Amino acid sequence: MSDFVRFQVDSSKLLEVVRHIPRDELPYVTALAFHRLAKLIVGKGKQTLRQNFTIRSRWVLTSWAAFTPSGSSAETRGAIFELKRLWPDAFVIVGHRDEYMRLQETGGLKQPKQGDRFVPIPTRLTWAQRSRSGAIPRSLTHFALLRQQLARLATQPGAGQNVRVVESRRRELAAMLRRQRRELAKGELGMLFLRRPFARIAARAGLLAMAQREFEARAPDEFLRAWEAAMRTSRKGF
Repeated sequence: MSDFVRFQVDSSKLLEVVRHIPRDELPYVTALAFHRLAKLIVGKGKQTLRQNFTIRSRWVLTSWAAFTPSGSSAETRGAIFELKRLWPDAFVIVGHRDEYMRLQETGGLKQPKQGDRFVPIPTRLTWAQRSRSGAIPRSLTHFALLRQQLARLATQPGAGQNVRVVESRRRELAAMLRRQRRELAKGELGMLFLRRPFARIAARAGLLAMAQREFEARAPDEFLRAWEAAMRTSRKGF
């Protein structure tokens, strides 16, 4: 799960609803409302991701999820009982499992991984060779190309470079090139990755604004619905 990104919501309308709910009903009402809000925001989040990104892997969607404090899914009925036991300290975490989505949400600079000097950025030539799912072939990944070059030089020292890294004099900019397949252009080098000290990521996910908007708009109604459900179940001996 990515680091937390905190934001404030206008809870004045929600507090007006909560003030009218009997205290002994609050644990169940809060748990049920949080469970329903979590399902709602997860569903809306997946719609938001589809609108703002070209989704080529289901992992991008399924990794946007809601969890209880124990790490269980907040979208299952079992979450209601856990949250009820934890009241008044019950809470739900809604977020994305992958750290890279934080930058997609907030924007900023993507730094090289530990031990690396550059961030590899695929060029159009690399993107053009994607699979149907949109993934870059493993053989064309930055790591695979470096490994391929090392293996080639180890087995055929005199064969020359098949993969080459070209750097500027100040070693601030670099590019990775690979000799193309014969059917494309025999012997021609094609630029596969730009290697930069950082990559500038624009904020585009829109998940934070969506979650804030949906919580403020739906939380009062969900607490009222949960209170009505609590009253119905109390009559049945819940």
